[in-house]
Amino acid sequence: MAATWNAEDESDLDRLPFPTVGVPMTKLAAVMRAAFAVFSGRPLQQGYVNSRASRVAVRRAVAELEPDLIYFNTLRSGQWRKVVRDTPARMAIDLDEFRSAYYQQASEVSTILKRLVMKMEARRMRAEEAKIVAEFEAVIISSPADLRPEHSNVHLVRSPHALKTAHRPVPLADRPTIVFVGRMSYAANVEAVTRFCRDVLPAVRQQVPEVQLEVVGDAPTKAIRSLADGHVRVHGRVDSVDEHYLSAWLSIVPVTTATGVQMKLIESLELGVPTVASPLVASLAGARAGVDVAVADTADEWIEEVVRLLESPMERQELGRSGKAWARQNYSVDSITRALGAALLEPRSAAQHTAAE
Repeated sequence: MAATWNAEDESDLDRLPFPTVGVPMTKLAAVMRAAFAVFSGRPLQQGYVNSRASRVAVRRAVAELEPDLIYFNTLRSGQWRKVVRDTPARMAIDLDEFRSAYYQQASEVSTILKRLVMKMEARRMRAEEAKIVAEFEAVIISSPADLRPEHSNVHLVRSPHALKTAHRPVPLADRPTIVFVGRMSYAANVEAVTRFCRDVLPAVRQQVPEVQLEVVGDAPTKAIRSLADGHVRVHGRVDSVDEHYLSAWLSIVPVTTATGVQMKLIESLELGVPTVASPLVASLAGARAGVDVAVADTADEWIEEVVRLLESPMERQELGRSGKAWARQNYSVDSITRALGAALLEPRSAAQHTAAE
């Protein structure tokens, strides 16, 4: 079962290799449900999709199929376990991440009204996540930072990523080039690039005068577009980010507000591009600092790492080689398939994983 918001969503379901029931939803009704959830005590994320049609569709599908396993996707759909709690089927959920952490982070950098809403949502989502961990036989997350040793039913299954097997040779840019790739309407990306251009790039230019920053990503905001000058180029949506990665001397991920794994980091590493990231981004992915990815926290550390790598081809080559090997080991189809099989085929009972509580 999947929610559909427009004709394009419904068409996409028809192309799936397995039968899928679409439940039509409208944005207005979803917003009204989320508003009502403010008073009901449930997370707004769950209220947003909790239509009567969706509950009926889940109940009907389970009754007709009599499955051995029911697989829920994200915290939004986890609420529907209550609709089918009497089924003997095992239940698993792919949370991807404990999203309450994102709302907590966002509440610390938002406007006053938004801060209140974010704090409320973070609190409600933490409570719901705790219930999910206690009630589901298998809980899947994609970041090793979200593993909970005290709960044996929480499994690490990294997000599927289509590793590239071959590339058309792309020469390095003639001048020292740094690349940042990401959706440029996303607040965390905008903040990261703006801060890098303000606090890091000017000092780097003093030591590497020809350095150029390429900002690649859809829908750059006015603030990002205003950064463009002789040393910063801003691109919007591109057909492929590969050439931008492969021609760069260095890739950066200076994001400091994040949960889960930043796929921009995985893309960069698997292409063999030497990468500098914030400690948060590296730790969420489980990449080895200083081995698979260079890590910098303060502005001075960023300046030091970027300059060091731009001036040392051998160090860039070694860092790129190690990062590529790490990404291909952890994001191969075989590795992800084995992890998913272990999570779904060997579930523990709720009694087992709550015994330690």
